[in-house]
Amino acid sequence: MNKYWKSILVFTMIVLGIGTFYAQSIFASGGYPDFKIKTIAGDAKEAEAIQVRAHYSAPKYEGSVTITANGTSDMNDLTFWERLDGMINNPDYRRLTTDYRQFMRGKYMWGQNMYEDDDHLAYADIHYDFRSFQAGNFNFNIAVLDKENDETNEFTYDVKDDRAINHMYVESVEKVDDELKVFTTINRYSNGSDEHEIRLYIFDLNTQDLVDVKTVESVVDEGEYDAYLQMLRESDTLKPKDYVVFRRELIEHKVVEDEANGNYEEPHTVESDLIVYNLKTDELETLDMPKQLEEKARVNLFDGKNLYFTEANDTGLTIITYSIKDQNILHERHVDIDHAENVEEYAHLTVQNDRFYINYNQPESNQLPTIYILDTETGDIVYEGNIVAKTPADLPEDYSFSIFQLAVQ
Repeated sequence: MNKYWKSILVFTMIVLGIGTFYAQSIFASGGYPDFKIKTIAGDAKEAEAIQVRAHYSAPKYEGSVTITANGTSDMNDLTFWERLDGMINNPDYRRLTTDYRQFMRGKYMWGQNMYEDDDHLAYADIHYDFRSFQAGNFNFNIAVLDKENDETNEFTYDVKDDRAINHMYVESVEKVDDELKVFTTINRYSNGSDEHEIRLYIFDLNTQDLVDVKTVESVVDEGEYDAYLQMLRESDTLKPKDYVVFRRELIEHKVVEDEANGNYEEPHTVESDLIVYNLKTDELETLDMPKQLEEKARVNLFDGKNLYFTEANDTGLTIITYSIKDQNILHERHVDIDHAENVEEYAHLTVQNDRFYINYNQPESNQLPTIYILDTETGDIVYEGNIVAKTPADLPEDYSFSIFQLAVQ
């Protein structure tokens, strides 16, 4: 009996933990209103794919709620095991683990490490050893599912490098014909300076061989300047795209004198460039940006072929769509938004399926969010709606509602 005491103790703790979880769920459930998306203008079907996650606080409830066309839920509506799964609120993850359960087993989806088209689902991840506070022995785990015959092409590759790598992670996975192109970020720290590199690994899926590896761009922190390389995240990271885009910046930290609160450093952008990698030609392209975009706006979103710049003012949000292929502005649209003084801080934006989504609310204003949907091809507003309580009486006078995620299912 004595040799089993550890197993019995662990089993007892698990049972007690699950029991406590369900007891707390029973007492905590039902403390939030049932929210819905109310159509003001346009086709209500446009909003059916929206999923909003927000923090709702009231005298008798405080927690995170998820709002979809089917109603409202919170963490208490999930099972114990679903709560342990941190990706459960990701619509793509839920779909992939349901439709391709066998392939997804043991795989972690971080958005940028997967690719999907009508015929294939691809995955790339980097594993490493961590010893003596230093990462090493980096290796790729590659898997590509052929949806038609339900066969998986899976292999590994050990990363070889003449210099020590401190950190390495996947930035983007793209399948072009019979090749898998895996973009990575590599960080090195040596001699008091930081080096950042975007490196591309190209694998032949027929032979499982590495056919090419190239440095797309690299920067080094120099003296008083900090250098950054940042991939632009497309809203729908799974779908095929024509380009990969990243931003190269040089930042200077200037000391601001403040007698009342003490001096502090404030970052200033010295240089900022957008660099485009053409996935078909494997060539870097430089964007000849219009002066209007260089001076007035900053790119916020990317859908694989177009860049979306936004500019906020007191009346709302201006959205400028820029074609990478044609290197010109496709259209410019201003969306009038009530209480727009903080729209740049509190607006949640995403682009998916030829639609540009805006979800805006001010947590301090006691106003529930407004939703706008634009057609990315024409720039026209095709939908406007509000998130409201189905039963207004369920909404107390003293509450706060703050969005922290907008997703499209």
